[in-house]
Amino acid sequence: MVVQKIYWAELAAFKNMSVTALLRQITKTGLDILQKDLEIYEDIIAELAPKNTDIPLIADISELTLEQRQILDEITSDANEVCNVWTEWDVEMLVDLKRDCPKNYERWKQSLYSIVCSEKNCSYLYLGQAWDWGSYVLRNGQAMNHLDCICVANDLNRVNIFAGKPVDPTDSYPCCWYQDVSEVAEISRVLSAIGEKEVRRRFEQAAKINPPIYRGGWSEDQYPFLQEFLQEIQLFYQVTADQGLGMVSSCC
Repeated sequence: MVVQKIYWAELAAFKNMSVTALLRQITKTGLDILQKDLEIYEDIIAELAPKNTDIPLIADISELTLEQRQILDEITSDANEVCNVWTEWDVEMLVDLKRDCPKNYERWKQSLYSIVCSEKNCSYLYLGQAWDWGSYVLRNGQAMNHLDCICVANDLNRVNIFAGKPVDPTDSYPCCWYQDVSEVAEISRVLSAIGEKEVRRRFEQAAKINPPIYRGGWSEDQYPFLQEFLQEIQLFYQVTADQGLGMVSSCC
């Protein structure tokens, strides 16, 4: 695997090193929350450990602190239900929420358990610094931003995975965007039609145009890595579309 699974809690350290990117699945319920109550998304959903992190799952609630167990008792009638499903990171996120935003915690308390459970089956794909090379190849070397079309029917030269509606519509310089279920399905359809020969053609086209790439240029040595990298993106979108999920993309 090119994209290694990492601890969700360590993402901040990676982001501080350079501009990195990731894709994260989100449920229809999560998308609805994102659009109607951004604070819930930012304080809860965006902070959850995705399903495919390496963070160990809670095996027994006796592993948790008294404060963490008290939180679980407040939001569910059976705290043991989080075993082998939640991580300690997820519970600690709720502890932080209650401490730092007590009014929001009380406002959302009746829904917290169902919100977390709904999103716990979602996975993520960490793209690291390679996101820039990969996205240029997918776009056939074209410069595009999040305001441009995600993809155009019958136009395989134009696939922009870092496009969609800004997560925060008031942000003048957004770094996070979301794609609804239908948009994910369309991207997956277009990506599935890009085979090995087309990837090669796009790579050569992008190298010829020589678009500006963050911290690097273009070389033949990069091609095997990019080919595998793009296959992972294709597979992630396919799985996400098959599961009827949306997507959040971010570059930080």
